[in-house]
Amino acid sequence: MDDVLVASDNKDEIVEFKLLLDQRFKLKDLGDLKYFLRLEVARSDQGIALCQRKYVLDFLGETGLLGC
Repeated sequence: MDDVLVASDNKDEIVEFKLLLDQRFKLKDLGDLKYFLRLEVARSDQGIALCQRKYVLDFLGETGLLGC
């Protein structure tokens, strides 16, 4: 039960922080982060994983080296 309460408190703090930032800056919430600076961002119960697979495949395709 404590884990649920802590998660709820964290979400409340995030919402409050976003509101504070929105008062100072023009913000647009784009939802959960999926890609950032050519990094794929994946979330799981174990944490956050970063991967450049899509970027590397695109790069190899553009340079004609995908089949190598």
